[in-house]
Amino acid sequence: MTNKKKIIIDMPNKHIYQGKDLNSHVMHFTDEVTDLYRNHQTTVLGKGVVNNKINALIMSKIANIGIHTHYIKALNMREQAVRISDPVNITVRFTNVTTEELATKFNLVQGMVLKSPVMELFVGNSIAENLSTDEQIVYFGVVDPFEMEEIKHISSRINDFLQGFFSSYNIRLVSVDLKFAKVFEEDYIRLVLADEITPDTTRLLDLTTNEVLDSSFSLQTGMDTNYLEVAKRMGLVLRNKPTKRKLKLVE
Repeated sequence: MTNKKKIIIDMPNKHIYQGKDLNSHVMHFTDEVTDLYRNHQTTVLGKGVVNNKINALIMSKIANIGIHTHYIKALNMREQAVRISDPVNITVRFTNVTTEELATKFNLVQGMVLKSPVMELFVGNSIAENLSTDEQIVYFGVVDPFEMEEIKHISSRINDFLQGFFSSYNIRLVSVDLKFAKVFEEDYIRLVLADEITPDTTRLLDLTTNEVLDSSFSLQTGMDTNYLEVAKRMGLVLRNKPTKRKLKLVE
């Protein structure tokens, strides 16, 4: 059973375990949903199953455009094999539509589509507090200047791709949080996209109705409707009715 494995990295909505071989870890998706800004958490039964499917699809699509990721393959309903890597202690956020935080900070109208994406950098685990500049990140040795530029370039490409990807399912990508890691390949160190891209790490709206489709809906209601709707549009679930119980997924 998963709960008997030794946890290598413990995060609010997933756990990382040692894999069966020396070159991989296992990423296990839990049912916890966390709001990092408001320090609020709830449990949505079955959410981890859906996120496992969504992340596998998106990571595969990103790999298809030539961006390296830590994703290897899906193992079961809740777990994926990922490459062993050294996490980079940075979160890159790209915002395409004004969020509540940006609207409050800069006296803007929330929900306004931006002329160009806004990039923010955060160091550590607390997005609410640790906004940083790329100069600070380089100066204090989190990454070197070349790695910083590569992270910014890759992040911009991913955001551009994801806007089109979600738009094809009538979903607007409001913002996305990206994490990276270093993979050691013989004498070469490669930066790869790590963590996950799901409704937990994005803010999503229906393009037509502006209905919220990301994790903030579940934090307010405890229901899984938003996760299921995103997965259904991607062709990953078969049922339509919201529930807190069993989820029928397309293999």
